Amino acid sequence: MTRDDDVYPTMPTSRRALVKGAAWAVPAVTVGVAAPAAAASLPPCMAEVSSVVQGSWSVGAKYGSCNQNTHFDVSVRVLVSPCDATSIQLRVYDLGDETGSGSSSRSRLWWSRIGQSGYLYIEKTVTVPAAGTTFPVSFAVQNDRVLRETTFLSSSQGAAVQGTIQACCSSENDGIHVNPCNFGAAGSVNKVAKLYYRLNATGAWQFGGYVNAARPR
Repeated sequence: MTRDDDVYPTMPTSRRALVKGAAWAVPAVTVGVAAPAAAASLPPCMAEVSSVVQGSWSVGAKYGSCNQNTHFDVSVRVLVSPCDATSIQLRVYDLGDETGSGSSSRSRLWWSRIGQSGYLYIEKTVTVPAAGTTFPVSFAVQNDRVLRETTFLSSSQGAAVQGTIQACCSSENDGIHVNPCNFGAAGSVNKVAKLYYRLNATGAWQFGGYVNAARPR
């Protein structure tokens, strides 16, 4: 359903610090530092896509079938910029439908849904800002509503409500949970979510790219 040729690599400056996108890379560069790309490579109405790494949990916070006793959580930030549209709809999906060696999925928006079917996402509609300004939109943060669908990219009107994201960092559902067994060693960079968008609430959803994060050290 998605491709690997659009990825937002991220490089953290400190634990729980804002992890800004190093570049929009085509083809994908999932580790290391990518050279800056032209602004035209970004999806429309977006000046930046980044991730916020919330840190690691300790004993008792195993991710599904992963044999490690820690995992880390992230949120996603999109900086909406002026464009030839009046509004933009954004969806951030976890990677629960993407499998890999060693475990059931790469990331999940809801702890009890790890290893279970269904697509989880957060959807927001934003008015495009005026010329010369930008507007930040965060996903997987407190009070965000997590929706679940059985058919990918179906209407949110028919989606079940999985629950509401709680405040970081004392709840089990306070961000996008990342599977350490399907990621890489501490300090490595990999995909944690994927972004879809459409302009003026019309037409088909467009793939905006993967969002990367760096695993806390």
